[in-house]
Order: sequence, then C-alpha cells, then structure tokens
Amino acid sequence: MKQIITTALIAIITGVMMLYAVALITITAHADNTTDYCDNGMGQQISTDWEAKAKAEWIAEYGDAQPNLTTESLIYLEKHTELLQEKRNGK
Repeated sequence: MKQIITTALIAIITGVMMLYAVALITITAHADNTTDYCDNGMGQQISTDWEAKAKAEWIAEYGDAQPNLTTESLIYLEKHTELLQEKRNGK
C-alpha cells in the first residue's frame, strides 16, 4: 500500500512538472511580439523610422533645408532666451 501511494505521488509530481515545462515552452514561443517597451533595440528602430518619415515629410513640404529666421523672429528668440536664462539664474 505504501509503495502504491509513493508511486502515485511520483506520477502526480512528474505530471505537474511536465505541464510546467510545456507551459514554459509555449510562453517563450508566443512571446515573440517585440515592442519598444520590452526591447531597446526595437525602440531605436522605431525612432529611426519615425525620424526618416519626418525628414522626408519636411523635405516634401519645405525643401532640403530649414528656412532662415527673419530678423524679427531672431530678435524675439534672443530676448526670450535671455529672459529664460535670467529666470534660471535666479535674477
């Protein structure tokens, strides 16, 4: 009787271990969906693709180079930068 119980327990434990092994194998087989959250290389690939699309869109709309600033916008940006720098420096 003791031998039958031991054999049954060994069979049950072996069965559970086999189910666990099969579950691990199927999880890794189905976990082939790479995203930028899980894979840094994939994230860099996505960023590179978007950068290329943005560059192509810019060239299609505005030509090969960014247009030069007008003198008014340059003066405004310099003053605004100066104000922001003063805030940052605590003046």
